[in-house]
Amino acid sequence: MLDGEDEALAEGLRASGFEVMTTQTFMRSMEDRINLAQNVLDFAASIRAHKQQEADA
Repeated sequence: MLDGEDEALAEGLRASGFEVMTTQTFMRSMEDRINLAQNVLDFAASIRAHKQQEADA
């Protein structure tokens, strides 16, 4: 998980085999905190689903 400001770094990490998501990580409000938490959970779920698909293949 990278901050959106670091988007330029994401492709290099992906090319190295990492699963990467960028999002706003600077939290100014409770809504920002909730959004970041949801993004982290969604990203973790997508990684888990991807790993499960690989295992089933």
